[in-house]
Amino acid sequence: MRRLLPPLVALLSVTVVLVPLAMAASQSITLNPGDTLTVACKTQLSGSVSGQQAQLACAALPTPTATSTPVPMVVPSPTPVSSQQPVAGQLCPAWVHDRYVTTGPDGNSYPTWHPPVDPQYECYFGHEHGADPRTSHATTDMPAFGYAAAVMGMTEPHPGFKAFVMNAGDRVESNVSSKVADEDARFVFHMGTGGVARYTQQLHSFQLDYVDRSGSGRFAHLSGMTDTGPTSKDGSTCDLPRQGAKDFSTLGCADTYEIWNATRFQLTHPSDPFHGINETRFGMVPSFAAFDPITTRDPADNSRLVYTQSVKGRADVDPTSPVADFLGCRREFYSGPLFWDNAGRQTVYYTDAMGMIAPNGPDADHPIRQEISALTGNKTTIYKDRTDYCGSGIRTPN
Repeated sequence: MRRLLPPLVALLSVTVVLVPLAMAASQSITLNPGDTLTVACKTQLSGSVSGQQAQLACAALPTPTATSTPVPMVVPSPTPVSSQQPVAGQLCPAWVHDRYVTTGPDGNSYPTWHPPVDPQYECYFGHEHGADPRTSHATTDMPAFGYAAAVMGMTEPHPGFKAFVMNAGDRVESNVSSKVADEDARFVFHMGTGGVARYTQQLHSFQLDYVDRSGSGRFAHLSGMTDTGPTSKDGSTCDLPRQGAKDFSTLGCADTYEIWNATRFQLTHPSDPFHGINETRFGMVPSFAAFDPITTRDPADNSRLVYTQSVKGRADVDPTSPVADFLGCRREFYSGPLFWDNAGRQTVYYTDAMGMIAPNGPDADHPIRQEISALTGNKTTIYKDRTDYCGSGIRTPN
């Protein structure tokens, strides 16, 4: 609804300069000698003529009269509603995506998992976050994307957060004869394949919820920043021997497989005498991989953006479109190995983002709650699970 300026009705021809009342408490109008002026106000404070100046003031907006000519106030036009409405089969407006949030351990709101297509509006987001975390038997809590990174003072690109879920009873690959998992494992790991920052970024956030169903009683509910190894040890699967950190699709190597071999995290107490992966309160070395990384690394220039589609795929396909062959959506993960050295100790610790334990309980530098079983032992059976999440309008960045 448009707002109207108050009318001033003159009995004789006069020049009137209007100033909105919100900007000024009075108005001055110049009259010729002998002219008169009538002012209608809802609450009239004064109306006088002195010489050639009539000083007028109104305490509230006057009521328009039937003979007045409304002068419309100029207001910004609202953004057309139609441009903000989701359309099935098209990219969702940002506000649809922004509805998917959860409360983090610190009480703040964080983005969380969502399906690649919004179930209400049937528009798509252009990226996916992997397995539905609510299908895990280890926990159904919604993960807070970016919580550990925030504790570290970092920000990670949203599309890179991926969830991996494996439950006891699932048929998977393994390094032992039994191909049926006996553990519930849910990882949330930051592993996008569309940007070049991952070639040099050593720390990536994770969340692990794990329950061993083999009867050992081992469990872990953890979050923090994993160390994925120094850039100097990055390479490709064509390297013999492997360098030991992250193997990327690289120029000069036909293989497109990308695997992060050394995503290491430990809970370390100041009193722990040794710091080997199996010598602190907890240690893990899971691996995460993609068969179709969006970009390929140039070993001579880590800042160079090279689309895998352009150098290892069909040249006539736009590498940034949903029909590209390399979209980072075909992934697998290795659930271990995992190590506990916590027999007879407490099950709850508070740490910084790197897993360093506060000896006297939580404080400003050690806010992350970690929970592990009060047991000692290893889970060296490594289950591998592969799932594809392609389709549904997914494109880079993903």
